Amino acid sequence: ANAVDNVAPTFTAVRTALNTIVLTFSETVNEPAGETTAWTVADAAVGIVPGVSSGTSMTITTSGLTATNGTPAVTYIAANGNLSDASAATNEMANATTANAADQVKPTLTSAKITGANAITVVYSEPVTSVSGDYTSLVLAAGGARSVTSVSGSTTATIVLTFDGAAAAASDTATMTIGATVKDTSTAQN
Repeated sequence: ANAVDNVAPTFTAVRTALNTIVLTFSETVNEPAGETTAWTVADAAVGIVPGVSSGTSMTITTSGLTATNGTPAVTYIAANGNLSDASAATNEMANATTANAADQVKPTLTSAKITGANAITVVYSEPVTSVSGDYTSLVLAAGGARSVTSVSGSTTATIVLTFDGAAAAASDTATMTIGATVKDTSTAQN
């Protein structure tokens, strides 16, 4: 005799972009496309639910998430949805099943400008860890090549770089390379 599956599916969630969340289900499931009211995401509106047919993952698209370091709660509303496992029993996911979306979104550069005689303030979308070696090839339009000699503010969103050479005016412009080694302070270190 075959055992009857009486276990409802569950899910985990991961944010892979600012307004993109990938759901991974505990077993093979089915859900019709377009069930946007079957899902809620804290501080966001659910815009696209593509559905899933005999699959174990689905990507939903939201709008309204603005922080790259957020881990919003994703909740299934059974009264508005039809997500069930692919077993003969077609167990529907339990109402209010919730998972916090893990942060896998990289920080973004918000601004960088000369803010002092030998200082550049770099602002990121979220707190980052940073060292002077993360900033290379600094060239001031009116002063030529420079080296970043120190960094302050690591583990915050605002990093102040100190560079060598003659003083720069706040109106000067510069270019520099920011290394991929600048990471956010989340557990995942994106």
